[in-house]
Parts: sequence; C-alpha cells; structure tokens
Amino acid sequence: MEYRLTATLLDTLGIAMCVFDAGDRTVFWNETFLRFFPEHDGFVHAGEPYAENLRRFYRCRLPPEEQANIERYVADGVFRHRNQTRPYVFQHRGRWFRVTSAPGADGGRLRIWLNLSTSEVWQNDDRPPEAVLRDLHDPATADMLENVGEGVCVLGPDDRIVAANDRFLRMYGLPHKEAALGRSFAEIVRALWDAPAAAEERTQFADDVQAALVDGAAFVGAPFVVPLPGPHWIRVAVNRTAGGQSYAIHADITATKRQEQELREAERHARDLAEQLRAETRRLEASEHRVRTTFTESGIASLVAQPDGTLVDANLALARLLGCTAAGLVGRNLADFIPDEAAARTRSFAAAQAAAGPSRVFDAEVVFRRVDGSHGVAQFFYAPVLDGEGRCMHLVGHLLDITQRKADETANARAVQVLREEALHDGLTGLRNRRSIEAELDALATRGGAHALLFIDLDGFKAVNDAAGHAAGDDILRQVALTLRGATPDGGTLARLGGDEFVVLLRDCARADAAAVAAAIVRTVTAQPYAFERRTFHVGASVGVRAFRTPAAAPGVFMGDADAACYAAKRHGRGRVEFHGAYPIPPG
Repeated sequence: MEYRLTATLLDTLGIAMCVFDAGDRTVFWNETFLRFFPEHDGFVHAGEPYAENLRRFYRCRLPPEEQANIERYVADGVFRHRNQTRPYVFQHRGRWFRVTSAPGADGGRLRIWLNLSTSEVWQNDDRPPEAVLRDLHDPATADMLENVGEGVCVLGPDDRIVAANDRFLRMYGLPHKEAALGRSFAEIVRALWDAPAAAEERTQFADDVQAALVDGAAFVGAPFVVPLPGPHWIRVAVNRTAGGQSYAIHADITATKRQEQELREAERHARDLAEQLRAETRRLEASEHRVRTTFTESGIASLVAQPDGTLVDANLALARLLGCTAAGLVGRNLADFIPDEAAARTRSFAAAQAAAGPSRVFDAEVVFRRVDGSHGVAQFFYAPVLDGEGRCMHLVGHLLDITQRKADETANARAVQVLREEALHDGLTGLRNRRSIEAELDALATRGGAHALLFIDLDGFKAVNDAAGHAAGDDILRQVALTLRGATPDGGTLARLGGDEFVVLLRDCARADAAAVAAAIVRTVTAQPYAFERRTFHVGASVGVRAFRTPAAAPGVFMGDADAACYAAKRHGRGRVEFHGAYPIPPG
C-alpha cells in the first residue's frame, strides 16, 4: 500500500497520521494515531466518514452537559478539516498536540499530529517567550495596540483579560478598559447574549455561541467565529506566549458575513428560478409526451373533440371499447355513442371550463352505446385545451369502462338486501323475526295513536313434536304461519319470536278491534286442520293482548306485558284471549 512506508517512518518519529479521501472518508492511519487517540482503536476502519471519527473524539472529550451539542462540534471539526491552512494546537487526554493538514492531488487530505512538550506548546515566534510577554506590557507596545486595525486583548495564564485596545472595547460594547480587565472572553460574550435586548436572537444563535466558546477556543491557532447580538460576527485568532499568556486578534467580519448571506440568498433565488424553469420545461415536455403517446400507447380509451363534440382523434382503446376502428370514429359526434343529454352537458361544461381556466378537470358517469347497439357504463373525464386568449380549441377526454364494476355493485346491493331481509325474517316461516318486531315497536315510540300487540302461543304443539318429530313440527309451524297471515288484517305486522310463539302488531287499532282480531285468530288456528305425511293434526292458540298508546318512553315493555297476558290465557284454560290488566275474553 502506498501509505504504509510513510506510516512506518512517522511511527518511528512518534508522529501520528491519518489519510482521508476527497469524500472525507478514512483511507489509512498509523499505530501512533491509535496511541495518541485510543478511543479509535478497534473502531476506525477504511471508508469511515471523518464525521464518525470526530463523534468518538468528542464523546470522550466533552463533559456530559455538552454532549447535546456534539453534532455542532462535529460539523465545525469537518469544516476545519476541509479548510485548514495553518497548524493549530489543542490538548487531549493530558497531551498537547500540534495538528496540520495538507491537501492531496486526489482531493483528499493528510492530517498529522505532533505531540508537544510544555515549552513547545507556547512557542509562537522566533523571539524568546519572555521578550514577547515584556513587549505586551511595554507602554510603547500598548500604544501600538491602539493603532492596530483590529481588536486586540491580552489574556493571562488563567485566560482572563489583562489588557485590551479601544477597538476591542467597542466591538463588545464595553464602556472602558476596567469593564474588560479580570474577565474571561466567554464571560463578556455571554453577558452580551444574556442582555434583555438579545432575547429574540438568543435561541437562534445559542448553538453557534456555545460551539465557539467551548470548541473553537480549545484549538489554539485555529481561528473561530463568535456571533454577537445584532447580529454581528467576530473572527477570533488566539496565540500564546511561553509564559502562559495569550493575545487574541478580533476582526469584525459582519459585512463579509452579510455579503455571504446575500450571496447565498441570491444563489438560492437563482437556483429556485432555474429549478422553476427546469420544472416548467419538464412539464411542457411531459405534456407533449402525453399528447404523443395517449393515442398510441395508452390502455385508457381517449379522444380529442372539437368544442361542438365532433371527434378529431381517437385511440385504439376507445375503438375497442366501442367495437369499431379508430379511423371510423373520426368525424363522428360524442352524441353518437354518449346519450344526447350527457354529450350536451359535456359541451356546456367545456364552455364553462374555458371561462374558468385550464386548472379544472370535469368528470361524469355516462351510459355509452357501442356500435352493435349494446350499452355500457363509463366514467368520463374531460377538460378543454385553450388557446392563448383562453378560448376552447379542443376537448380532451378519457373513458374508463366501469360496466363490470357497476354490475358488481348492483349484485352486491342485491346481496346486501338479501342479508338485510334474512336478518329481519324468520328462517323457517319467512315471517318477521323478534329483531324486526322490536324495531317496529321502537319506531312507534314517538308516533301518536292507539295500538295493540297480540302475543300468540300455540296449544297442543308439543304433542305434534312428540308424536311425529321435529320435521312434522317445523312443517306445522309453516302451515300455522300461513293461517296467521290470513288472519292478520292489512297494516298489521306478523312475526315469529321462536318456537311456537308469534306476535301481531296492530297500529292505530282500538281496544275492541284488537279483541276481535285476537278472537278470530284463536278460532281460525283452532279450526284449521294441519296435514303431514298423510296424518292430520290439530293445534289451538292462546292470545295475550297489550293495548297501548304512544308516544311512550319504553315500548319494549309491552312485549313482556303481552306475554304475561298470554300466559294468563293458557292458565285460565287455553284457547282464550286475555288482555293485560283485564278479565279474560272468551273466544266467541
């Protein structure tokens, strides 16, 4: 491998290296790299993005309260990696390192880390460190700082300001030098952001401020940018003396930042315009493509007609739908295969569409006529093609054959109706069932009038079952049901509750009329012979009557009342009519 010899040589010198490709992916590293940065041992691999490398670096470097900002630090680290032009110094795991980065011919970068001794950490120029420190406190040097075109502050070993020029004070809104002395740079910046006037911008720039004060300041020699309220932006470059003091150059880059923002906004606007133009071009090309392919490749029946409905083009799918050739359709009118009313409505819609603009599409369900005279059902979608003055030039339409779907819907509706009927009718006799009659009672709850409910229980039916079996019993029940149908007056509802119990609901029926119907039922059922397999059987009937008036709060209780009256009729001798709350009435 091309980097192996270089890596081995640097290992012998105690210098760490890591190579990245043009996409910031890891290519190669040496053993010293893993010794300096053990958090990568066993994890770093070829092809790993530099951002993942940095995440491991910061997970072990940042205190818990800073872990939430790790992605911002990673992004800043990637930016430094791509744009580094000079070495900078930082501390990690008790070691000080000077790191430099150089671009490769393939667009990648080589990063090299040198472990520094304490004296090397603070060496920034060729003069002795003591001379640099002495110059910073010399009156002539202080006067010179005032003539520097940028803000300058001097920091002591504890990173607190010991000197600053007037431009520095103006940048940070400090009234005099005493307001800066003894404070750290971070304290001054945070005080500006904690001011009430900065409240609206505080959230927007919080992450940038945190990244600058925590991460940016940690890499000595690497410039970083601090946002201030306004907003303003200050580029800060820190250098240190051998005595532990630092001096920082502060350059106001607000104008540059704003120009960059304006440039980015102009670029974004230009990109948006370009994308809009591309989108419009794509839309036009797609529209042309649809026109070209609709009549040759589309499986949907399609047509183009003049505003009066005369066809000027049709595709094979439409020809197949109507049972003719595409050429045979040209010149014919919509009314030839769509009923006149629908065709006329389509033309009127097209005129309305032309007035409203090209954005709407109309649709209608139509019955179409085939050439052989048969009919089908289609969903007809149509819209006009307008000229530059908004006039309708053509009508473009598509017919979706839904004949089978409509047939299926009709069949499904019939099936649903059958299920509904079965749910409300007794399977043995075909009469209404308990659910149906209870629904009828509920429906009467809010309707005024006098009504009656007749509860019918057959007498002697158990003997039929015991003598001839359940098949005979079922057949006799069907015959009794026919007898009861004949005895039920028009407007009455007959239902089988189950077993040998039936009910009749008489609407708008006086008490005397209900008594007469009940008595007739007893006579008719008793007098009728019932045959099964050449055998004849006789059964009787006992009837309980509950007369009631509506509106009623709970009509459902009337069923229980009628049942109780029927039980009383059976108890008093069977073959009788008994009213709820009244004396029995003999079957006359």
